[in-house]
Amino acid sequence: MPELPEVEVVRRGIARALKGKTARCVTVLRPQMLVSTSPRGLRRLKGQSLRRVRRQGKVLMLDFGPGPAAGAAVGTTLLVHLGMTGNLLVLEPDAALPSHPRVMFEFEDDWRLVFDDIRTFGAVELADTNRLEPPRLLRNVGADVLSGRFGAQALFESFRGHKRDIKSHLLDQGHFSGLGNIYACEVLHRARLSPRKRCHRITREQAQRLSRAIGPVLKAAIAQGGTTISDYRSPEGREGEFRRMLRVYGREGRRCCRSGCRGTIRRIIQAGRSTYYCPTCQRE
Repeated sequence: MPELPEVEVVRRGIARALKGKTARCVTVLRPQMLVSTSPRGLRRLKGQSLRRVRRQGKVLMLDFGPGPAAGAAVGTTLLVHLGMTGNLLVLEPDAALPSHPRVMFEFEDDWRLVFDDIRTFGAVELADTNRLEPPRLLRNVGADVLSGRFGAQALFESFRGHKRDIKSHLLDQGHFSGLGNIYACEVLHRARLSPRKRCHRITREQAQRLSRAIGPVLKAAIAQGGTTISDYRSPEGREGEFRRMLRVYGREGRRCCRSGCRGTIRRIIQAGRSTYYCPTCQRE
């Protein structure tokens, strides 16, 4: 599943290629992926220009407004969750369609934005940009872990009163959003914290270590175009290269890469997900 770095790479790619362009046509091939809207409702975007591309956690927000890119107020927001296998691809004129197009947006100069999703677990929603009530895709989505609302103190406070393991807590998007299975494993290894450790036993010092690990890991992944394990591609169709820098994820049975550690990476199952960690330097 694309996590914060992958979604941020998608955000930047879409903004770079399509910001300021006007949508001419919307084609919905899989209406079941639409949330709180219909194919007819989605066609409201025709004639509107893409003004801004934002992100909260793993949710993309494309703000459209009437008229040229400068001037008119933003009015309509397209929200996209990529789900397990979704990709938002920017296609130049005459480029071939991907194998599983579900929703397509045609822009001026024949550029296209295509939501390609083999398993159709992704979702698309349309909302008024300035509405007070959050759209469905943003309900129960906490502060972005790269935002100013995230920090060691807020992280520590979120642990209080919870007896579940810290790995499952990090995957809960209701507290802080953006981390998924891959990067939760990676930041816990860098913070030298066991994924089995219970939240209510986390000290302030440990919360600080974890907070300090999250930003550098995610920013390094963004710089490498994200992590491609199977399906993820950037809007230009490129694979993410951060998989070459993974320290624990997918490395079961291999030696821990931490300097001075002679441990071996293990894989366990937590809440139905594979967790990779070093039991030597991430002791519970």
